[in-house]
Amino acid sequence: MPLPNAPDYSQRIYELLKETDLENLSYSQYQSVVEKLFIEPENEDEMRRAVLIQMARMAVRGSWDGFLTGGGGSGAPTDAEYVVMALNGTLTNERKLTAGANITITDGGAGGNVTIAASGGAVSFPLEGSLGSVSAPTYSFTGDTNTGMYSPAADQLGFTVGGNERLGVANNKVTGIAFQTSGTNTAAAPDFSFTADADTGIYKAASNQIGFSAGGSEKFRMADAGQLGIGGANYGTAGQVLTSAGATSPPTWSTAAGGGNEFNAELVGVELDQAGTGYAAFDILSLPPYGASRYNTGSIDAKQYFYPFIAPASGDISEIIMNFTSGSSGATNVYYGFYRDNNGVPSTLLGYATADGTSTGEQSITSFSSTVTLTRGTQFWLSQNKSTTDSITQRAIDNTYRARIAPYESFPSTTNGYGTSLTTNSSVSAVPSDTTAEDLEPGIYFSGLGACPHISIKIL
Repeated sequence: MPLPNAPDYSQRIYELLKETDLENLSYSQYQSVVEKLFIEPENEDEMRRAVLIQMARMAVRGSWDGFLTGGGGSGAPTDAEYVVMALNGTLTNERKLTAGANITITDGGAGGNVTIAASGGAVSFPLEGSLGSVSAPTYSFTGDTNTGMYSPAADQLGFTVGGNERLGVANNKVTGIAFQTSGTNTAAAPDFSFTADADTGIYKAASNQIGFSAGGSEKFRMADAGQLGIGGANYGTAGQVLTSAGATSPPTWSTAAGGGNEFNAELVGVELDQAGTGYAAFDILSLPPYGASRYNTGSIDAKQYFYPFIAPASGDISEIIMNFTSGSSGATNVYYGFYRDNNGVPSTLLGYATADGTSTGEQSITSFSSTVTLTRGTQFWLSQNKSTTDSITQRAIDNTYRARIAPYESFPSTTNGYGTSLTTNSSVSAVPSDTTAEDLEPGIYFSGLGACPHISIKIL
């Protein structure tokens, strides 16, 4: 509507802007004039003129940026980041929404909805993910993210349940905390078999029994009481032994022949009269095949001497007993070492006992440097040496009645008692240690030196 005549003080907008044309009037100039108006009745005409000037300015400039950026917060800024359906030149930082592979966008128009939908598509292989961990596997399940599959290391798969690996697969093995089958398979189709050989393997032969099959038939069985079955539940009878039938036939149970096999010496290996007197000390250096039962008195040499023996029983040595007929003048230790055999010579030290060389009479030693375990029928070695050169004599086994065991460089010595032991190349005062054939030579025996000690041991 036409504006009424306004008093002079209401025409100051025209007065302030009278030398500025609409095309070059910036919003900041316009704002610096208009913002000084107070909102009150006497300024109503001035505010109308202000609106009229702004509309005219925008019409001339062909832009509505006065509303968008200069409206004192009443419009959205043109330089903000916008996602639009179609590009608009008035927005300087806009992005257009576009559909990717297997995605569709449907524009419902003004007042409607924009619908984004995923369409079915082929899965691209290989599917690659992070290695994951046992508590957070790469491939897991909604609501159960610590159960699934991951890779614990290169070329390995791990299957975890509840954050714990239950099955592992490497390129050469499968590991797990428990493997179970139905147990209903047979010797012809064992539960655990081999590629291209499905009738050979392990299966459940009966309740609490494991069967081993080869070529579709059971060859061996193990039962819950430790019974061993040949060709099925064939456990033999008490006292029977397994007898080989050669390389092309299975072994069979047969009644054991009396004595040792092929004249092998069978040493007494148990305590006699256990409930009465109790005879449990084994005179190991007097026993066959190396020993003799003729005794005398001899001296302990400065070298370390070694004597072979066959263990009469299996178990740990609990005690060693010796007898010194005269003691040393000064503090002296006498060492008794037990060695493993290697091709007929002593090698690895199993342990040793230490006796008091100043004491005379019988001594019983129950303390060892380490546990010495013997196996019945196996050859071991006993050594003896002392820590000083003081003279000590002992109850001894007469070397002249013992078997010669050592080789010689040419025609052997004809001196009685020579070569019935092995000895070190030089004196040894240290505690026993490992030895080799290179450290040893045939034992000598003269004037009582190098006498074989007469000792006994007890085996638990």
